[in-house]
Amino acid sequence: MEPQKILVEGIPATFATAREKQWKSTLFDNIPAPPTNGDEQGVIMQFFLPTLTPNKQPLDVDNLAEPVLSVLIRQAGWFGRSKPKLRWWSATKAINMPYGCSLTISSKGIPNLPHTLATYDEVYTGILPKSATNPGVAIWADTIARQKPYGIPSSLTLYLGFGSPSINIGEISNGSVKAFIDCLYPFYGGSAGRPEDYRISHLLVQKAVSGLTSDSVRVILWCDNFESSTTVLSNATTQIISVETVTMQNPCKLWLAPLSRPKSDENKVERKATTTFVFKQSVARQVCNS
Repeated sequence: MEPQKILVEGIPATFATAREKQWKSTLFDNIPAPPTNGDEQGVIMQFFLPTLTPNKQPLDVDNLAEPVLSVLIRQAGWFGRSKPKLRWWSATKAINMPYGCSLTISSKGIPNLPHTLATYDEVYTGILPKSATNPGVAIWADTIARQKPYGIPSSLTLYLGFGSPSINIGEISNGSVKAFIDCLYPFYGGSAGRPEDYRISHLLVQKAVSGLTSDSVRVILWCDNFESSTTVLSNATTQIISVETVTMQNPCKLWLAPLSRPKSDENKVERKATTTFVFKQSVARQVCNS
């Protein structure tokens, strides 16, 4: 199949916002039915916008991609009307005219990655996060960011290559892709649950990457114009403090919290379910499964 190019004019909206319904209606009216039987592999999405910060709220490129993939696949019927069949996607955002989204649907592999030297090129192996506050990926990223303290970039290109062939990279809003992106904040600023991923101007996501195990993700960042020489977690005023476990009967996970806490919260003992934790300082909090 030759690449299929579609231009949808309008002002793109992110998911879970007031304009999402109108934008999805515009997408549905302008995206034709697929001429193939679902042999597509990936899609390039280019978003052209009047501003990258409407109402002073920065736009995340993954949030822009979610409504497009939802309409393109589930409503218009591309990729066999199945998000799990999407093998890769690429999304960029820029201020340009005409406003809208340019789509290039391809039956070939992911486009070539940038040829310039990457700032970070690492492989994460472990449990994939299910939320933006999962500590595993954040701790891994923080360790690398401290070893290579470049600082916070004003913009960056991010590639995520998942080894798993079964991961659904087309399900962004509540899938592993968004959670993984959100947990990478040590590379580009923010804190747990409040990542500054609006700095990502180009996002490439791929699954079934050869040479990786199903629990591995290759993470590559190409960063531009560093704004700070400090490591990101320090800049974001976020820190992991050791926690002494007194008794533990329920499985728990560590949640990273901002450093700024009232003094009355320090040295606090908190009880939940049948688990007791002594906090040396209420910078880290244990969230227990009841």
